[in-house]
Amino acid sequence: MAKLESDARFARCSVSAEMSEDGIVTLEGSADSWRHVVDIGHLAASLPGVVNVVNNLSAEGIRVEKTDNTERIRQARQLGRLAETDVLIVGAGICGCGIARELSKYNLKVAVIERNADVSEEATKANNGDIHPGHKAKPGTLKAKLNVRGNYLYDKWQQELGFELVRCGQINVAYSEEDMKGIEKIYHDGVANGVPGVRMLTREELLEREPKIPGDPIGGVEAPTMGVVEPFQVCVALAENAAVNGVQFLLSTELLDIDVKPEGGFEAVTEQGVVCCRYLIDCAGIHADDVAEMAGDKFYTLHPRRGGIVIFDKRVTGPYQHAISAFPRNKDAESKGGGYARTPEGNILIGPSAVEIPDKEDKSMEESDFDYAYERGKSIYPELDRRDAIAMYSGIRPADYTEDFIIQMSRKVPGFIHVAGIQSPGLASAPAIAEMVEGILKEDLQDHGQQLQERADYQPNRKPQVQFRRLSHEAQEALIKENPQVRAHHLPVRADHRGGDPGRAALPRGAHHRGRHQAQNQSGNGPVPGRFLPAQGRGDFGQGAGQGLDSDQSERPGRLYSGAQKPLGGAKYENNTGGFGRHRRRARGPCRRRRGQKTGYPAGGPHRAGPGVGRNSSAVRTRRLRPAPLPAADVRRPVRRGVYPGRAGPGHPGTGQHHGPGDHPGQEDLRGKRKRGHAPL
Repeated sequence: MAKLESDARFARCSVSAEMSEDGIVTLEGSADSWRHVVDIGHLAASLPGVVNVVNNLSAEGIRVEKTDNTERIRQARQLGRLAETDVLIVGAGICGCGIARELSKYNLKVAVIERNADVSEEATKANNGDIHPGHKAKPGTLKAKLNVRGNYLYDKWQQELGFELVRCGQINVAYSEEDMKGIEKIYHDGVANGVPGVRMLTREELLEREPKIPGDPIGGVEAPTMGVVEPFQVCVALAENAAVNGVQFLLSTELLDIDVKPEGGFEAVTEQGVVCCRYLIDCAGIHADDVAEMAGDKFYTLHPRRGGIVIFDKRVTGPYQHAISAFPRNKDAESKGGGYARTPEGNILIGPSAVEIPDKEDKSMEESDFDYAYERGKSIYPELDRRDAIAMYSGIRPADYTEDFIIQMSRKVPGFIHVAGIQSPGLASAPAIAEMVEGILKEDLQDHGQQLQERADYQPNRKPQVQFRRLSHEAQEALIKENPQVRAHHLPVRADHRGGDPGRAALPRGAHHRGRHQAQNQSGNGPVPGRFLPAQGRGDFGQGAGQGLDSDQSERPGRLYSGAQKPLGGAKYENNTGGFGRHRRRARGPCRRRRGQKTGYPAGGPHRAGPGVGRNSSAVRTRRLRPAPLPAADVRRPVRRGVYPGRAGPGHPGTGQHHGPGDHPGQEDLRGKRKRGHAPL
């Protein structure tokens, strides 16, 4: 408190602090701004002996309301038991899906609940896809340890799961002696963390690697293990492989409350019913502290830190092979600073920004977010033109006040495992996080005299997906002819054009925004070989003007429930084609479709942005990227099990869910008419 009182910044703040025997500081009172709320939390966490901080401070003029779920909880309990499992994972992001896959190799029943209608709908899809080397993590932290280990394990993940991983390497550039001091610190931190191949570069070595670096650089630091991925591809691959190995995914299933049973175990009250489990793993992202509070073990507070990212058209080729950034002089204290990189698709990506906000759901893209990302990119690539920006989005980092990961078995609630504070480099650390949680679970079972047995039928490999857009036209035509089940309105539109919309007339009304450039999986991988599913992802906006939704034209074989189990509710639904990633829009941010929304435009309206780059401007979304309105007659209410019109998941015929090829009457009507039972999303 003395340190707080002596700081002139907090003269108008009224704060009381109490520290428990286990080193948890609880802050109460008020501050004059949200920035000061966060700063006071960081100050408390830096004091000797403090393990973590529960920050209950309010900010003047800002009201953060908590939702009263009392009535929803009462109604959910009345629905009765939804499922029973050994391990329940809350959250289907990169960590939740990674842990689910890791545990699927054992003789355990594992289930994952997710409040959204698909996996990878929150922070996972809204980051820049960097597999960080680990040289920017603070030495001695859990972040540093898991970052380096996770980066190493990504090669194994890629080999087994077949997603794209590009090892581009990273270079940080210094333009002054002051910059060099910061660069040298990054280098020494990398050496301390055990980052392979990290080295200092002289001016000559720097220009030899990247001769077109602008200005007059004097040196830099190189980390060759840097990689980039499409995060949603990784998450979808993990979920699919986990589902093939028996993991049950309960989507559109929000957690409302947790009952800790005296004899051990939990009853997780969800909006779809009650899930009983022995172990509960909290991978709820920015809401992990809320889940911990439900279980009675909240010893930290997560503060949302928003990051904005901008993607540029493919015609902006850029001069660099590495991920490049100038040493950041005006970055947020807890941010790496952002910079210039390429997606696996080849688009230039810049950002992210770092802004502390009070609202955990505020994924808006402010003009300041765009400006920060744009200036960071322009500092290393002066020719970058904001008019070439085709997409922007933001995500929420779930940061705690120690700025480290929280991964541990609860000391108060047996069987409850915390996986919280997973901000950057969470994506890079995900394989190591899954490995660590596996170890925690095995150790706890051993303490209770039990051993995990590996399954003889575990399948670690997932067949590589057909990248339809990367085939020659001849190979595309041959692939189509090989499968007689292909319906005419699923024929792909070639993506080599820059203008116009060839092939659009052959599509039914409303189909253009559901994934027009689609591919067929001839590998037979999945429960319904040969079906089409929409192209999704950051590539939806990242292909360039005029290329529309040409992204991941791949099969999505994973079911929402394991192949050995029946759909929830006992519905007879043998031709279920539910798959992960069917409606992926990684660049959406706050643009999720709300229930009952009748138009395809983003809920909440256009984003604020710089000139020529507004959410609905032609510079960001081409005409073909803008969804057509839904006719009022096609808007259906969700059924009990969380099935929405046209979305993947167990349900009943007539709900608008996509069935397998040839399942519907009227399929011969291919031009300009909707098929019965389909709501064009």
